[in-house]
Amino acid sequence: MAKPAGEWNRMIVTCRGTNLQVELNGEKVVDLQLDKSRVKDRPLTGYVGLQDHGLPLWFRNVRIRELPAGQE
Repeated sequence: MAKPAGEWNRMIVTCRGTNLQVELNGEKVVDLQLDKSRVKDRPLTGYVGLQDHGLPLWFRNVRIRELPAGQE
């Protein structure tokens, strides 16, 4: 589902309560309950980090928005 090197990927990360979903280029790649995973002891609020693994990496059009009331 990832595009070849040199092409942009589109990732949408949605967290509603303890449910985390990640969509990569239109395909769901993660759907898990954080409170039932190995990260269950981590806080549900705080900073958002972007990570690389030592290879050249670029980000563009990073947007964070709060979900409408009742959808969080």
